Amino acid sequence: DILISSNLERLVYYGCNEDTNRVNELMNSLKTKGEYDFTNPFEYFMAYTTDENKTLAVMKDVYDKYNYLIDPHTAVAYNAYDNLKDSLANPKTVIVSTASIFKFPDAALEAFNLKAKDAIDAIKVISKNFNVKIPAVLNYPAVVRENVELANAEDYIVDVIKCFR
Repeated sequence: DILISSNLERLVYYGCNEDTNRVNELMNSLKTKGEYDFTNPFEYFMAYTTDENKTLAVMKDVYDKYNYLIDPHTAVAYNAYDNLKDSLANPKTVIVSTASIFKFPDAALEAFNLKAKDAIDAIKVISKNFNVKIPAVLNYPAVVRENVELANAEDYIVDVIKCFR
């Protein structure tokens, strides 16, 4: 769901045999045209696409099978693996999940047909229903404030920073 992920340029670098000029060309093409083409594609990469409905279904399926709540990005990776594993010479695979489900509360609510009043309530609903601890960064008082007047912005920022000490 993002065109240029934080690791893409690194992958391109290794895929171009560490040719920084070629990497620069490809990344510029991606930035200006929205695409690029490898003349020598990665032989060790495979791709698979997963639509939103399937992503939500995979989130639920994984939870039902393993009692583990995954975020939408991890669901896409899991679905790709599940559909491509028979094509792999060695199907032993590690899927590394780095995103918190709390980054995607709407997806979690939709995947499990849960309801919440607002974003704060969604976080609480997820925590309660799946016995998942709310990350400390989401437990600071500033989260519940609706608006901050410009004149009070400095005090607001200082208050938030103090919560992390």
